Amino acid sequence: MARARKAGKKGRKGQSVHVDFSALEEFREEIEALAQEDKEIFMKDCVNELTLRLESKVIERTPTGVIPEYISDDVRKKYWSGYTGGSLKQGWRTTPAAMDRNICKGTLYNTEEHAPYVEYGHTQTPGRYVPALGKKLKKRWVKGLFMVANSRKELEPEIPNIMGIKFKKFMEGAFRAK
Repeated sequence: MARARKAGKKGRKGQSVHVDFSALEEFREEIEALAQEDKEIFMKDCVNELTLRLESKVIERTPTGVIPEYISDDVRKKYWSGYTGGSLKQGWRTTPAAMDRNICKGTLYNTEEHAPYVEYGHTQTPGRYVPALGKKLKKRWVKGLFMVANSRKELEPEIPNIMGIKFKKFMEGAFRAK
């Protein structure tokens, strides 16, 4: 712990302060001594937690497909029998964090082929009849929902607090182990 000791004459001018930083120097040496393996475990743990939190937020924003109510019974039987919806929501996956040189990476992805079209939007041909919908398409561009992008924006302000708590626990554990 840093200790300050006043020295010198009374008054502000000419007064000097001697500070003992030996405790900080010891702390710096202990941090440097932490094994690279421990640092990597900490980084992977952080990335895994952030990736899982992002996945949770993305799943909340992901729509569940529904059978249009306006379609006829014949169309419903022909195109929609057995349809339950939710494959896009259930398709979200994460990979465990991995080190790539000094960078720790985790991945969030969706197994469904149509996920990018829902995320970023897509074009379609206006006037084309879609039997499963029982109607013609009207718009040339269908806007994306940006489930991942919006979830990332929501998570970003929370990261310093999450990382601070994890770092504190990591440091407590690292010094307790010595």
